[in-house]
Amino acid sequence: MMVPSMGSDPAMISTTTSPSSGVLARNLSLTLYVKVRKMADHSLVWCTPISYPGWRKVARQLNLPSTLLWNQSPALLDIFYYYFNGYGDTIKKNINDPGFSLKLPGLPPLESRDLPSFLNPRNTHAFALPVNKEHIEVLDEETSPKVLVNTFDALEWEALNSIGKFKLVGVGPLIPSAFLDGKDPTDTSFGGDLFQDSKDYTEWLNAKPESSVIYISFGSISVVSKPQKEEMARALLDTGRPFLWVIRADGGEEKEEDKLSCREELEKQGKIKNLNLYILE
Repeated sequence: MMVPSMGSDPAMISTTTSPSSGVLARNLSLTLYVKVRKMADHSLVWCTPISYPGWRKVARQLNLPSTLLWNQSPALLDIFYYYFNGYGDTIKKNINDPGFSLKLPGLPPLESRDLPSFLNPRNTHAFALPVNKEHIEVLDEETSPKVLVNTFDALEWEALNSIGKFKLVGVGPLIPSAFLDGKDPTDTSFGGDLFQDSKDYTEWLNAKPESSVIYISFGSISVVSKPQKEEMARALLDTGRPFLWVIRADGGEEKEEDKLSCREELEKQGKIKNLNLYILE
C-alpha cells in the first residue's frame, strides 16, 4: 500500500484552503494525476478533512481504491452533510440564538453552542466550509462511499449511521501505540502543527513537576469569543496552578481589543502562547 504525501509543495499547501480556486485547482489536479499515476498499480489514495478533495477524484480517474479519513467526531461530519443538504439556511438564521435547538437525523437535539463556530456567518475564518463542502460533493457522486472515522461503534453508533447513503466505519481511537497498548514504545507522534509556531515553551514545561501544568487549547480553527476567554482566565487564576494556554492570533500580533484584562496576573502564574494563524490563498 502506498499513500501519497502532502509534502511541502507550495501549490498544494496554498490550495488546501481554497480548493475551488479556478486555474490553480485544475493545475493541482493535473499534478496529483501525474504523481499518483507513477505509483504502484494497487495504491490506496486517502485524504483527511483539511486536505484537497481532488485526491479522491484523481484516484477515481485512475481506478484506484480511495477513502476519506475523517479524524474528528462523526457527528461533525453529519452536521456538515446536513448543513449542505437542506439545513444551511436554518442554521445560519438561528445560530446566534441561545435558545435555538436543531434536530438532525440520528443525532440528539443540538443547541447553538454545539455547532461548529465557522458555520456562523459572523465568523471571518470560514475557509473550512468550502473544503468540507467539496468533500461532501465528492462523496455524493459515489454509491455508498466508505469514510474511515476516528471513533468506535460503541461510543458513537448513532452518529456513524446518521447519513444513510454514506458508510462510516469506526477505526479509532487513533492514538499512538505508546499511549494505547504499549506494543510500540517508539510510536509517540500525534502529527504536526497546521500553522507556524515556535517551541520556546518546551523548556518552561520541562522545568515544571510532572502532571502539574494545566493545558488549554481550542485548536487552530475554532474561534473563542472575548467574554469566553475572560471567563477562562479568571478560572485559571482561581486554580492557582501553572498553565500553558494557547490562544489563536490571526496573522500577527494580538489586537489591543482582544487582550485579556488580567493578562499581567496570568503571566505571573502560567504561560500564554499566541498561535499565529496564516491563511494561504
